[in-house]
Amino acid sequence: MRIDCHTHTKYSFDAFCRPKEWIKTAKKAGLDAIAVTDHNTTKAWPELKQLSKQLDLPVIFGEEIKTTNGDVIGLFLNKEIKKGSPLEVIDKIREQDGIVIIPHPFDKYRGFKGNAGLIAKKIDAIEVFNSRVIKNSENRQALDFAKKYKLGLTGGSDAHACFEIGRAYTISKGNTIEDFRKALKKRKTKVSGRLSSPLVHLISTIAKTGIRV
Repeated sequence: MRIDCHTHTKYSFDAFCRPKEWIKTAKKAGLDAIAVTDHNTTKAWPELKQLSKQLDLPVIFGEEIKTTNGDVIGLFLNKEIKKGSPLEVIDKIREQDGIVIIPHPFDKYRGFKGNAGLIAKKIDAIEVFNSRVIKNSENRQALDFAKKYKLGLTGGSDAHACFEIGRAYTISKGNTIEDFRKALKKRKTKVSGRLSSPLVHLISTIAKTGIRV
């Protein structure tokens, strides 16, 4: 299976992609499923649940949650999680039997602050390929960290506009998103991807102004 584990819809404060176009683009990109990880909100979920059935593409429901030390992604969630400390957010994800991922941990501008090693035992995976990092060396650092602590690997486009979807993804064996969930738990995933142009960050800057396209 090929699954983009880190994407945003228009419900993120810094993104544009409408849910219907989000799913259509994922299908065109050849993905077998896609995860929605909007910033601190689950507002897209009701619409995506319907579109997933209509357009025949499995959706993994998640959220990218802001913590006092950086972002944490929760996948396979069933309700929204509020901001808090890393440990508070991780505990909330665990209460929902979700998957805990640290995204872009070594990104110069968006990385995890403090000692990520202190929470390594409490997480499932590290995002070792994020298409929006400026330098691929930051992804390599994440891969080294994942190997050191024997964590699962994920890849994600971190798409904030539809055309970015599928630029990075996570690979696993199996045919269902439950198979994928088990593969993440067992640390049996791989990643593939390519970097986006640094210019994509202008999309997020424009979106933050409130302009919508």
